[in-house]
Amino acid sequence: MSGRAATAALGGVAAVVFAAVVALLLAPLMLAGAVAGPPSLPECGPGGTAQRVGSVQLDAEQMGNAQTVVAVTAGRGLPAYAATVALATVAAESMFHNYLVSKDADSLGLFQQRVGHYTAAVAASPARATNAFLDRLVATRGWASRPLTEVAAAVQMPRRDLRGAYAKWQPLAGSLTAQLWPRARARTSVAMTTTTAPTAGPAAPVEAPASLAPPRPVAPLPVSPDPCAVVGTGSTFSGAGSAATPPGLALTGSRVGNRAAAFALAQLGKPYLWGSTGPSSWDCSSLVQAGWASAGVAIARTTFAQVSDGTPVALAEARSGDLVFIPGTDGSAAEPGHVGMLAGRLGALTYVVAAPAAGQVVAMTPVSQWAGQVVSVRRIG
Repeated sequence: MSGRAATAALGGVAAVVFAAVVALLLAPLMLAGAVAGPPSLPECGPGGTAQRVGSVQLDAEQMGNAQTVVAVTAGRGLPAYAATVALATVAAESMFHNYLVSKDADSLGLFQQRVGHYTAAVAASPARATNAFLDRLVATRGWASRPLTEVAAAVQMPRRDLRGAYAKWQPLAGSLTAQLWPRARARTSVAMTTTTAPTAGPAAPVEAPASLAPPRPVAPLPVSPDPCAVVGTGSTFSGAGSAATPPGLALTGSRVGNRAAAFALAQLGKPYLWGSTGPSSWDCSSLVQAGWASAGVAIARTTFAQVSDGTPVALAEARSGDLVFIPGTDGSAAEPGHVGMLAGRLGALTYVVAAPAAGQVVAMTPVSQWAGQVVSVRRIG
C-alpha cells in the first residue's frame, strides 16, 4: 500500500472512531431532552447488578424495580416514551423502592398510589401498580405528544404540584429506558402480569390541548389474595420440607449463585407472608429476589417477570442459585405462579429452597418433588 493510500485509510478509521465516540456522548443528552415522543434507543444491555446510572447510584432492588416497570410497559405494546414517563414518576415518588408501609396518607408502593382508589393489592405490587399507572396514562388525552411533566401530573393527580420533581428525574428515566428497553421489547412475546384489558395500540391520535384533560375515572382493580399473584404451590405439591440445612449440603453454582443460595438457606424457618419482602418473612418471589440482591444482581419482583430473567437451562443441569418455576395455584405453564431456588446437592439428592404458601415456612425440598411440574429453570449468573 502506498503512503498516500495508508494515510487515507488511517484517516477513514479515525473518522469512524470519532463519529462513534460523539454518538455515545450525545445519546444520553438527546434522551434527556426529548419530551415530545418516544426516544430513539440504542441497542444496550439490560440492567442487572447495582450500578451508577448517570450521576445516580441504584442498588440491586432499585434496578430490579426499574426493570419491572420497563418490562410491563413493553409487554403492553406501548412505546418507549411511556416507560420514560413511568420511570420518572417512580423516581420522584419512591426512588424505585417498593414501600409497603404508608409514608404519606394511604399511599403505597413504587408510584405511591392511594390505597383508597387503587386498593393495597395493586399499589403494593410493582407489576400491578405499573399496569394501573399505564391504564391512566393511555386514557390521558394526547399523552404521547405532551411534556413528561404534564402527563405524569395528570396521571398521578397530586395534591401538590410535583411537575418540578418529575422534571428533575427525566434524565435518569431516559437513561434507564435506553438501557433496559431493547431487551424488554425483545421479550414482548413473554406474557406479562396484566390486571386490566390490554390497550388498543401504542398511542391514540396526537392531540395538543391547551389545558390538561381530566383523566377518566378508574374503577378499583380486581384484588388478588396475594399482591404478587402467588398463593402457593398447588394441590399436587404440599411444599412441606426441611426447615434446617442438612449437614454436608454442597453448593454447586457459580460464586454469585452460591451467595444467592446461601442467603436463601439462611432464611429457612421464616414464615411465608404474601407481599412480604423480608427480613422476618417472605413470599416465594421476594425470597429469590433478595437472594440474588445479596449477591449484587437485580432480578424482577414477580414470578411472571422472573421467568424471563437470566437464561434457560435444563432441570438436570440446574445448580445452586438457579430459579425453578412451577405453575402453582394461580399460574400456568406460560405464566408460572411459584418459584424456588436450587439450593445444592447432598449425595444423590438435589434440593430446592422456597417460601411455599400461607401457613408454612421457608423450607428445603428434594427437587424430585417438583420434577413433574417444573415449567422453566433460569440461570441468573
